[in-house]
Amino acid sequence: MLKRISATGVSYMGRALCAALLVATAGCLSEVPSPVTTAPSASSLEDSESKSSPAAPVEPYEKDLGSVVVTVPTDWFEIPPRSGVLLAEFQLPGGEGVGRLTCSAAGGDVEANLDRWRGQFQTAGSDVRPSRSEIEIAGKPAILMELEGTFTDGFATQNAVQENAAMIGIVLPLGEANFFIKATGPQATIKKHRDAILEFAKTLRIKP
Repeated sequence: MLKRISATGVSYMGRALCAALLVATAGCLSEVPSPVTTAPSASSLEDSESKSSPAAPVEPYEKDLGSVVVTVPTDWFEIPPRSGVLLAEFQLPGGEGVGRLTCSAAGGDVEANLDRWRGQFQTAGSDVRPSRSEIEIAGKPAILMELEGTFTDGFATQNAVQENAAMIGIVLPLGEANFFIKATGPQATIKKHRDAILEFAKTLRIKP
């Protein structure tokens, strides 16, 4: 025999069903995963990389190179030397590209070292005629050599070749050893820093 369900019973069952649906919905909402963060943009990565780049000094500072001391300009970036024979290495900023300046000391014949520098340059397949003069550093005579042309860096990976390059090389004989300053890079960059390179050489002090 079927029992009649009163209107009151139907109303009660409807309220119970709604309550059950609300509980289930709340459970599903609680399981919604948190938003996924997007990968950083290329510009933000560049910003983070630039922050890790070497910073130029705020003001000139002295650099001890063993037997001598030099004063480094404010807009040069000091980096770890590429080779173990180098005493120091700097990057010279420029619109046409970065220049490289190194300091080293070694024995041997001065003229042989100058010939080696000249041999790293070519001009349209002909012999390079460098500009050579004498300057005074720490009260002693030094040789200044300037070159332009196509530069081949024999110490770089696979003998890197750079066209429209320039070099400023300075040799200061110091008894049994010679002190070398060598700047290479795009012609515009080296010309931009020429005065600073000569001033850098003239700040050299020989330690007692």
